[in-house]
Amino acid sequence: MGTRPVTRTRTHRRPKVAPVMHDPGSLLAASLDERWRVFAREVARARRRPSERTVHDLRVGARRLMATIDLVQAVRPQESLQKVRRELKKHLKAFGKLRDTHVQILEIRKMIRTFPVLRSYLRSLTRAEASLVGKARSHIARMKLDWMGQTLVRARGELSEVLAAPASEAYAQAALVGEAGKSFLRASELRARVSPGDVETIHRLRVAFKKCRYTLEILRPVLPGVNRKLLKAMNDYQTRMGVIQDSVVLSAALGAFGAHNTRVSTAAMGAVQHAMLEGRRALIQTFLEHADELHRFWTAPPALRGIPAAPRNDTQKGRK
Repeated sequence: MGTRPVTRTRTHRRPKVAPVMHDPGSLLAASLDERWRVFAREVARARRRPSERTVHDLRVGARRLMATIDLVQAVRPQESLQKVRRELKKHLKAFGKLRDTHVQILEIRKMIRTFPVLRSYLRSLTRAEASLVGKARSHIARMKLDWMGQTLVRARGELSEVLAAPASEAYAQAALVGEAGKSFLRASELRARVSPGDVETIHRLRVAFKKCRYTLEILRPVLPGVNRKLLKAMNDYQTRMGVIQDSVVLSAALGAFGAHNTRVSTAAMGAVQHAMLEGRRALIQTFLEHADELHRFWTAPPALRGIPAAPRNDTQKGRK
């Protein structure tokens, strides 16, 4: 009781992508446009009010845009896009501490009734939040949105030029399937390394799986078998790992707070940590019971939907 980390059951608004032709060029162009539009919108929302929700949505928007950039890079590598990706990663890092603080505040508020000793920690979190919100506002004000937007427009144009060549579609098809398969293979390798006694192995799987999920989400219109139901299952899979990581981060923060605050009862904080450890063990057990669901999230497609197979030559026609 009072030891479960923040659950991530909120339904986030999915980007509304307009119908596009089922070819790699159209898909990537539409995704690049839409992911940028959503990211810029989330930046504007976070600028007005850097709340738990707006900061979270901003970070998700950045990750989705990075996933699209990775797919474009797989088809048409561009140094300018790599610079945009590095900029987005810098923003993710800049808002990471504020996001962790928001998650901890929500969780501590649920735990206080059972563990009153946490009131002093909540006060310290609230003070930290005020400082971090100020830093977030300053960071957002310095974000180079015009430069990023212009760079993405140019990258989209270069991509269109490259894919205008008759033979380019088949190449792009192979590149996209390969990128999706590579992201899943990485997640599968890390799943094999998961150890119940080492939460870091679960965290590494979570990071890799997140990229895999966003990649399949982008390629949904052209990948057979990728539908809303599958993406929902992938989100649930990721959430089981996310609540474990939230618990680890909170537990470490509480340990540091207790060690540097002599006014806090060591015994009372020990009881909190014990309860959190028991709760985390239950969360890990639940995840492990579902861990092999990973393998149903990917089936190598013979071809992308909407792209006809290459014509068979005379030798092939003579075969059965």
